[in-house]
Amino acid sequence: MKGYHYLMKTGHLFTILAQYSECLIKTVKNHGLKGFIRFIRETVSGPWPDEETVFRRLNRNFQLRLEWCKHIVSDYNEKMIAEWGRAENSEMMIRDNEIIIPCVNLGNIVLVPQPVRGWGDDPQKLYHSTQLWPHHQYTAFYLWLKHGFKADAMISLGTHGSHEWLPGKQAGLSQSCAPEVLIQELPNLYPYIMDNIGEGLQAKRRGRGVLIDYLIPAMKKAGIYEEYRDMGVLIAEYNDALTRSAELAEQKLRRIKDMVKKLGLDKDLLLEEIDEEAVEELEHYLVELQEAYAPYGMHTFGISPQGEELKEFCQLVKERNEEVALSEIEKNLTSCYLETDRLIGGLEGKYVPSAQGNDPLRNIDAIPTGNNFYGFDPAKVPSKDAYKLGKKQAQEMVEKYLKEKGTYPEKIGLIFWSIELQRNEGTQVGTALHLLGMKPVWDKNNKVSGVEPIPGAMLNRPGIDVHIPLPSTGSGSGNGVALAYQRELLSEGSRAAGKRTNKK
Repeated sequence: MKGYHYLMKTGHLFTILAQYSECLIKTVKNHGLKGFIRFIRETVSGPWPDEETVFRRLNRNFQLRLEWCKHIVSDYNEKMIAEWGRAENSEMMIRDNEIIIPCVNLGNIVLVPQPVRGWGDDPQKLYHSTQLWPHHQYTAFYLWLKHGFKADAMISLGTHGSHEWLPGKQAGLSQSCAPEVLIQELPNLYPYIMDNIGEGLQAKRRGRGVLIDYLIPAMKKAGIYEEYRDMGVLIAEYNDALTRSAELAEQKLRRIKDMVKKLGLDKDLLLEEIDEEAVEELEHYLVELQEAYAPYGMHTFGISPQGEELKEFCQLVKERNEEVALSEIEKNLTSCYLETDRLIGGLEGKYVPSAQGNDPLRNIDAIPTGNNFYGFDPAKVPSKDAYKLGKKQAQEMVEKYLKEKGTYPEKIGLIFWSIELQRNEGTQVGTALHLLGMKPVWDKNNKVSGVEPIPGAMLNRPGIDVHIPLPSTGSGSGNGVALAYQRELLSEGSRAAGKRTNKK
């Protein structure tokens, strides 16, 4: 996107793109590929190559690209050449010493498919590869956006791209990490579906994405669809846990196995063993089911649900959020104009507000949409899985002390690190609560609403005081709000524990 002054009024760009896309679809349906090619040639000016090339080929000779490469670190070039050889010897999207960049050029707007990550028997597996270095045409595309087309901003459409999965550090990227090298200082506005939190955060953390979340498709009750949706959420949590805590991931994998057997998916998909590879197959299967059981189709960016679909969607959200007025739910679900407004505002250099992500069935605070979402809700810490792990850790601590000392400990010190609240969903909070003889209470949205005593017959030991040094809380790491939630929760647990006796 070059020049936000192009947008004479809000929605003008989207009107153009929507009409253009509709024409393309109609042309392909009615006249086939050759008719599509003729249509492009008639509507987009510029030189064209042979008949088989649908999109315009931009002349990018190697000498010009070498000038662009001066802007990137030598370490990047060395790794690219080691992986793919020299550009002049490559045949991937390169003809006659020119790098081909497929595009539809509309003047100060250019529509470009993101280059493929590589070639092989299963190219989809390359999308998430953090080992395969970008090839010459992939690199040239991003350099051309900045130094050739001289774009003022980029809009990334589609969930998800491959840029944020390129090799490099997972957080705090350096100037030699591939995503940082390629995006440079180009603003990256990224419309993103509101419930894909894990991959959305990846786009923010590693792709410099400014997310503008949009509403999930309007839904109505569809039988077991909700159970499959719960499975999808659990799989997303499992994938996220794989990068943070092997123990937490194993806990979630056990829950996945139980759900798979309960739903009979192991028989449907002929799964002999539920491992990481099987979970990936399950994920793809659930995506197909989601599409099959979405009677209201896809959400249109910037357009709110209406009529019967709005009525049923509001009712479904209301059933999961009884405390929220139906009028408030309807108001928020019909505020999808904010999606367009915030994207336009981002192009104008305005601030895009942040809010929690997830779908409105699970998190009513995620609507209205049009926000640069974040994924961590401290009110959901500890999660049910994290509490189970924390309980296990507490029991192991007590049993070890009892075995060595012959008596129960009276006080145990714990150290909290704020980053661990996100990494393991509050396992250490669960440990502290179980030591106190307390357990969390969750509402239907999995938020921790309070604590309650563990019955003495179940605890089978005295309550144990917990000492958590305040300097160790790591409030300077940016998670002060999250830590405040946990301090209050533990204080409540401590007060409640102080009122009970230590009788078994």
